[in-house]
Amino acid sequence: MARTAAFLAGMVVCVAANAHHSAFVHFDRNEIVDVTGELVSINWRNPHTEMTVRVVDEAGNETLWLGQERGAVLLSRKGVTPDLFKIGDTIRIAGFRGRRNRESLFVTNIMLGDGREVFNESFAEQRFDAALAGTTMAEAQAEATRNRPVTSDGIFRVWSTPIVQFAGHEANLDRALWNESYPLTEYAEQVLANWDPVEDNPFIFCQNAMPAIMDQLHPMQFIDEGDRIRIRLEELDTVRIVHMSESVAPGESSPYGHSVGHWEDDTLVVTTTDIDFPWFDQEGIPQSDALVIVERFTPSADGYTLDYTATATDPAVFTEPVVLDRTWTWVPGEEVQPFECEWDGSSLQPSD
Repeated sequence: MARTAAFLAGMVVCVAANAHHSAFVHFDRNEIVDVTGELVSINWRNPHTEMTVRVVDEAGNETLWLGQERGAVLLSRKGVTPDLFKIGDTIRIAGFRGRRNRESLFVTNIMLGDGREVFNESFAEQRFDAALAGTTMAEAQAEATRNRPVTSDGIFRVWSTPIVQFAGHEANLDRALWNESYPLTEYAEQVLANWDPVEDNPFIFCQNAMPAIMDQLHPMQFIDEGDRIRIRLEELDTVRIVHMSESVAPGESSPYGHSVGHWEDDTLVVTTTDIDFPWFDQEGIPQSDALVIVERFTPSADGYTLDYTATATDPAVFTEPVVLDRTWTWVPGEEVQPFECEWDGSSLQPSD
């Protein structure tokens, strides 16, 4: 906890954000930049794929634009692969301009060297008159689930966030878990009022914890290990262990806490305590070491969906219990992939 506090106190850089991390804090959605130039580099990684594009104006002045797109695992799920990006190609990128580094973009649209377009469906519609490279995440998921069989396999499988596309944009990509308002104590209201989404935000530095990790867009998997259940969450390569025996004593506190589970018919009920992390969500609500979270995971009879609720009790932060809920879906063939988060925010610092 001391390391976390020191880390938060020392953060001074501005960093990019994906749908979870409030892109509009760091980029101005009202200032859209559209540039064409030479692809100099591309770093295929998570949580963001980074690219550098060299632009030369009519006077011969050169500018290096730094672009941030979706992470590698999300791009690959829609059929966008590294071989589409060839160093030296002339490409066109458009997106929201950085607030601090004015030569940075939160990329929404890319015209590849072969004339096809890649676009970030959660923030934009197609911009260029071109065929798509790959597809959209919603269309890819719809195709994979079109003829899925009814199954009674229960909870032990891979579950994905359901993605629905409408009017050119995707739903369920941002804050799928959270409520619009919370019954906060006076202490929590003061902390929230002083929240700085750049200076105080560990989530954009490859850190997460309970309950915020359950808001992720990426898949998760339940594995039956007899006296315990392993929950693998793709984001940050997170592993949660649920002990199916109350006789297991808690160990040291951790960001994901100590979890004990039991069955109520087909519903897995998990109680988590000993959570060592300063923030309840990614918007500035704190949490204390008294936080207790009771989760309920209930698969549907046809095996298509997994309903989730989490009831959070924290007398220092909430005046009454808070209930969060969301849903996962079964996508046949989906796997939890390595995430290997790499992020330091250096590309979003003010340019020279």
